[in-house]
This record gives sequence, structure tokens and C-alpha cells, in this order.
Amino acid sequence: MRFLAASVAVAQLVRATVDVKSITRASTAQIVPNAYILELSPNSHLKRSFASPHEELYHDLQRRGVNWELTKEYSEDFFTGAAIKLARSSDLVKLAEANGVQSITPIYLHSPPKLSSRQVTERGTTAPKDTFSPHVMTGVDKLHAEGYFGKGVKIGIIDTGIDYTHPALGAGFGPGHKVIGGYDFVGDNYTGLPGSSPPVPDDD
Repeated sequence: MRFLAASVAVAQLVRATVDVKSITRASTAQIVPNAYILELSPNSHLKRSFASPHEELYHDLQRRGVNWELTKEYSEDFFTGAAIKLARSSDLVKLAEANGVQSITPIYLHSPPKLSSRQVTERGTTAPKDTFSPHVMTGVDKLHAEGYFGKGVKIGIIDTGIDYTHPALGAGFGPGHKVIGGYDFVGDNYTGLPGSSPPVPDDD
């Protein structure tokens, strides 16, 4: 009886669109039982007047008596296919025989990476080395190595101006905001270009 069953399976494999022997595990991760991602030919359905490759696949599976569940359908330009789960592992041969099926790939289970944390004291010397390029160029990495990270530090900027109304800068001006004070030496209308209005200092 086992020999007969094996002979029938081999005979089915010969007619299959996809060689079932090619459906191998390419990872040491755990697989989802009887769950597969199918790559479908984007044009085979046209010969049989189906509206889409998916419609052709579902028709063929129903005709072959396959009990299956659709998990995801893919209709992108770079990939046409579907993710399905079979009720019986023995239906894999019938799945491989379905028209338009170009490849069958098992679905794997992958665990998310474990997060690691590190506690840094205010003046600790065990902080991870700061390799951010601007920090290295300006010496900020040395302060970080000594445990200084800017909390409570006031910063003075001499520049053409900042937009303190921007949300990233606190969207406000004065005590209680990120920009707690400042002085405008030229005013809002001065541009520095020929013909510009003269500098008129104001409080912000």
C-alpha cells in the first residue's frame, strides 16, 4: 500500500507545474504548517479568459478539491501572488499542479530581536562611545564620555536668526519655552542686501 501511494505521488509530481521537491526549507527558522507564498504568472490567466491570475488559481484549487484559506493577495508590479494555508498537507501536490503557479515558498516564523538597555549615570564613565561625526568634530563626544548630556545647560546662538515659532524649537519665546530669551540686532525687515532698510534692533 505504501508503494502504491508513493507511485501515485510520483505520477502527480510529473504533471505538476512546480516540482514539489523544489519546495525546501531555506532557513533554520520554524515554519508555519501548511502555509505558503505562491508566485503566480502575471499573464497565464489570459489564455483561459480569467479576470486575474488569482481568479485562475482559486478556480483551479476549487476544481481539484483543495481546502484552503487565503491569507494575503499580492498584486504589485514587481510581484503577483498569494499567501494561502492548506487544510491538509497532502494537498501540496495539487497546489503545485495549479495553473499559473511559478513558485511555492514556505512561510517562516521569526522572533523579534531582543532589545538591550544600558543605564548611564550623570557623570558615569561607562557610557557607549559617541561616534556621531558632528559630535566628534566639535568635541561633544568627550563631554558625553564624562556624563554630560546637556540637561540644564543654556545655549547662546549668534546667527542670522532662528524661527522660534517652529514646533521643534518650542513654538514660543520667553520663560517656559525652549528659547527663553534673545535680542534682535537688526530687526525683521533688514536683509543685508543692497537697498535693504537699515537695521532696527528689537527685543526678539
